[in-house]
Amino acid sequence: MKHAVLSLLFSVIGIFSVLNTSNASTPLMQLDSLLSERESQFSSFIQHTVEPFWQQHVQTGQFSNQQKLAIHYAFALPDTPQNAIVISPGRGEGYLKYKELTYDLYKLGYAVFIIDHQGQGLSTRRLDNRYKGYVEQFDDYVQDLHQFIKQIVKTQYDGNLFMLSHSMGGAIGL
Repeated sequence: MKHAVLSLLFSVIGIFSVLNTSNASTPLMQLDSLLSERESQFSSFIQHTVEPFWQQHVQTGQFSNQQKLAIHYAFALPDTPQNAIVISPGRGEGYLKYKELTYDLYKLGYAVFIIDHQGQGLSTRRLDNRYKGYVEQFDDYVQDLHQFIKQIVKTQYDGNLFMLSHSMGGAIGL
């Protein structure tokens, strides 16, 4: 776990060092300026920048897990990625929630891979009620993530991998 925390910290430091390419006094000031400008025109930014990027650079697919459920995923692979980030979303989230983040990470030179855990996003649910989460055992999520990394991520990118996760996705990643 200590290694995972240090890896995340170093990857965040790396992102800030990549952002520190202008005359801004600190990467945080540069990031603040960029995000303030983006927020003031957010709808236009999504419509004219993120959506076209998603259509041109993001590939989507699915695989069958051990329970024969369709597990959906998306990835964006730059020509010469510096590293790759695997995103493990939280409960009730799917890869579509991460379009803007995928855009930003891709522009920073990262390959980005996102899984829709079973019962989440576009992946198959075991219950008719799409608002109820259910797996036979929590390790089902872990096995799916492992299969995703082995079958999809590693066949597309063979370099350093970092994990970015949210909430339940963090528990799965650990």
